[in-house]
Amino acid sequence: MIKEKRILLKIFLIVLLMLVAVSTETLATSSTTVTELRYRMIGEKAYLQWNTVSDASGYEVYASLNNGKYCYLGDSLTNSVYLTGIQPNVVYNIKVRAYQLTANGSRRYSVNYSNIITINISNSNDSTVLDAIKDLKVTKLGESSTLSWSKISGAAGYDIYVYIPNMGYKCIGSVTNNAVTIQGFETGKTYYAKVIAYRYINGIKETAKQYSNEVSIRIENTLNKPSEDVTSEKLSRVTGLTAKVTGTSVQLSWNKVDNATGYEITVTTPNGNEISTTTTETTKKILNITNTKSNYSAKVVAYTITNGKKVYGTESVIVYFKGENQTTENPSDKPVQSTEKLTKVSGLKAQVSGQAVTFTWDSVAGADGYEIYMDVPYYSGMVWTVEKNKARITGLTEYGVSYTTKVRAYSYDKNGKKIYGDYSNEVEVYRD
Repeated sequence: MIKEKRILLKIFLIVLLMLVAVSTETLATSSTTVTELRYRMIGEKAYLQWNTVSDASGYEVYASLNNGKYCYLGDSLTNSVYLTGIQPNVVYNIKVRAYQLTANGSRRYSVNYSNIITINISNSNDSTVLDAIKDLKVTKLGESSTLSWSKISGAAGYDIYVYIPNMGYKCIGSVTNNAVTIQGFETGKTYYAKVIAYRYINGIKETAKQYSNEVSIRIENTLNKPSEDVTSEKLSRVTGLTAKVTGTSVQLSWNKVDNATGYEITVTTPNGNEISTTTTETTKKILNITNTKSNYSAKVVAYTITNGKKVYGTESVIVYFKGENQTTENPSDKPVQSTEKLTKVSGLKAQVSGQAVTFTWDSVAGADGYEIYMDVPYYSGMVWTVEKNKARITGLTEYGVSYTTKVRAYSYDKNGKKIYGDYSNEVEVYRD
């Protein structure tokens, strides 16, 4: 799949009249004709898209104004392009043709142009323009947030925009009702959201001229913390975890946690498999090591018993150790860097159900978590962070376009900085 490189072609009447039309003379006629040229309006931009021509080096885009002479606007290296500066009450006729580059750098064109599409936007100053949303609200529930607002008369739907740190505002999808639940926020970061209504005029998507008010979203890290209605006592995080290896055994020790009934210890092998999950009521545990040449990791979490059920505190940071005589400690309670570089994520798979997709992949030894990167159609990519090798993402709204996704593992060095492994191979996801 060719990566999308969005090209902004600025349409101005004076400039178009000055452009010289490109010669229609062809050097050869082996390329396939572009088919299914189509568009959608995004504000005052027209997003053009067409079926990919497999042997094309690129595409030339042409336009005529008010049924005048066609003029060359520019090239696109992919099967999509933005046209900006669309003016109301001006008729734009658009067509596209594919080309191949020859050995000497000349172009060999397809025999025919694509189908012609016509863009004709009504005057934006008319009295029927959609109202802006003025009462956008956010309700947080766990690691998700629900946006809600009053319905706008005449609206066919609503585009949802989220401000992602270091990326800016991105449209993450559209809904037809006046509420939406959003997941995938990274804990500890502040996001912003806004919504804009849209309708269709003669089959053309037209948005309101103003966005809604802006709301902020921040998800605090509540992973493994007990629920408020389960116990009034919140267990502290396990601190001071150390590992002392002697021969074929390791002694793990840590600081006491107030009000804890006991502690659960998990030891993981280099391939990410849990080889030992055990409990103790003391702050020390000796475990056997089966392979003295391998690297291991361990973590501890305190728990208490409430209404017959275990209620956990927050896990300790991970301590790494090798099956040789050594002592590994983490007095500052910052993650300790693994002695081995994280491997590339493998086995990435996607299972789509409607507008949702579930990703799974093979665990990476020594990883503290994983970053999922998804290339969202029409916009830049989005990133989610998860701790396990599985994630479910919702909001796949567009038909016929690929949500290309890849995953990489990360761990923390001794200063708490993230260290990344290589990205997995990409998978292409299409909504049902």
